[in-house]
Amino acid sequence: MSKVYFKINLKKDAENWWQACNSSFMDVDWKLKIKSSLRKHIVGKSKEKAKKFLKPYLRKRYKEDAESFKKFKEAELFWKKIEKKIFNRLKKITKKSIYPKKIICYYTTLPRGMYRIEKDHAWMQLDPKEFFPKEFYSMAILHEIMHFQFHKY
Repeated sequence: MSKVYFKINLKKDAENWWQACNSSFMDVDWKLKIKSSLRKHIVGKSKEKAKKFLKPYLRKRYKEDAESFKKFKEAELFWKKIEKKIFNRLKKITKKSIYPKKIICYYTTLPRGMYRIEKDHAWMQLDPKEFFPKEFYSMAILHEIMHFQFHKY
């Protein structure tokens, strides 16, 4: 059976910021949604140069924002309680198995979630502040899983 794992990965968070500030998606210009004091260190910069700024910035932000980590943990615990039931319902509706077997939900500090399908797993990024209470976070996870299903089948 498929399973969602919850992880914190500063490198993926920094990459989300860089990609959001150096591209647009579905007509959303994400760089306009962040403070100009941050934007100047990311927009138009190489990924490596932006990450040199972002990694210390995000480390500091992680330390200062304990509430988001608490929400992320609450969402994880809630998801674990409903995961089997959700996956069974989704299989019943789609008449397909859940793809992929390993799904990683990464914490991000940017209210933009990416997803990617890799060789043996898929991952998504979600900001706990954007999807709270935990039930909304679970709906966001399911939304991203539906993307994976669509790509597979």
